[in-house]
Amino acid sequence: YGALGVATERIMDEGDMIEPATSWFIGSVLQEFNSTNWFKLSATSVDAPSQMDQEYDYSRSSSLSGMSEPWEDIQVQGKLGLTWNRSGEDSDNSAVQLDAGYFPEMFELNFRYQRLGEDFLPEKLGYFQGNGEEVWSVYSSLSHEVDGSLVDDCWMGVNAWYSTDMENRNAGSGVHTWAGAVSPDRYDLNVWGDYKDRWFDRYEGPEGRWYPAGFSGGLSASTDYRKPLAGWVSLNRSAYLDAQTRRFSLGLRIKPVPELFINAEPAIRIQDPATRYNWDTEQWELTDSDWRSLTLSATWFLNSRMRIRLNGQASRFERNWSTDESSYISDNLWANVLYSWEYAQGSWFHFLAGEVQDEEEAPVFTVYAKLMRFF
Repeated sequence: YGALGVATERIMDEGDMIEPATSWFIGSVLQEFNSTNWFKLSATSVDAPSQMDQEYDYSRSSSLSGMSEPWEDIQVQGKLGLTWNRSGEDSDNSAVQLDAGYFPEMFELNFRYQRLGEDFLPEKLGYFQGNGEEVWSVYSSLSHEVDGSLVDDCWMGVNAWYSTDMENRNAGSGVHTWAGAVSPDRYDLNVWGDYKDRWFDRYEGPEGRWYPAGFSGGLSASTDYRKPLAGWVSLNRSAYLDAQTRRFSLGLRIKPVPELFINAEPAIRIQDPATRYNWDTEQWELTDSDWRSLTLSATWFLNSRMRIRLNGQASRFERNWSTDESSYISDNLWANVLYSWEYAQGSWFHFLAGEVQDEEEAPVFTVYAKLMRFF
């Protein structure tokens, strides 16, 4: 069992309330009989008392989930969720997910049904999109140990799903396939492909919009991470609305000594012109984007219980619209250092100091500490 309560103070800006003072709570109880037989009950609550010109507001949620293995290699799992909000209807405020699968060694087959009610809205505890949808899906994968001179292990899988909204419009049905292999000297190769049927996005524009079917695919490869010098590469081309995106990333890991890892990863993502609704101009426009980044990190293991990690990233994002006034460029630079110490078995102390700078704004410096004790 566990519980967490947090109180956040009111945030003001030049006399205006940006965020109200709010109390947050989450609690859960978990009973495990073994790894495949258990049940869990959870509940959350968000309360913002009446303050300034804002009325009292609240959001509640609860969930019940569990898993059972009635027969060997057969697992059944279920989830039920409910939400209540002060503003909004509660006539269709439930969410349910049911899974039934067959999981013998080296093979998986799972069937899933999911329904998210139109009024199931837990968004006060985070971002949520997808209520008002019903999804049927099947997932299957197969792996095989080859133990040959060129291939040591290989795998493949397929995932198909059929999704509709409450008006029986296609909300994203499709098929995803993948395959991969690893050599005896730990060289890894993966390929994947997607087909997404014509679908309706009810969140795009004032009345939603239909988007065409499309294909996506990509590949990734990596070398042996155990070696002093290792690397990886990833190439992807994906359907995005009525356009395409292309992504390329490259990684390099250097291990000069066993206790030190240094990583560098440049990445590029380019989106072709796609039709989207510009909420600033309240009209449909073409938009494209270009994102480039360089991520650097280093981890130094002082001993078996203590390590220091340095992280940093420089990125540039450019969004272009048909209306030049809506176009923008965002530059971001951040770096931090994290010290971690396992002072007792399962108990950790973390200390983080870092700085973030967006475009020409003044850098923001943050210090964060966390102490965990396992009993």
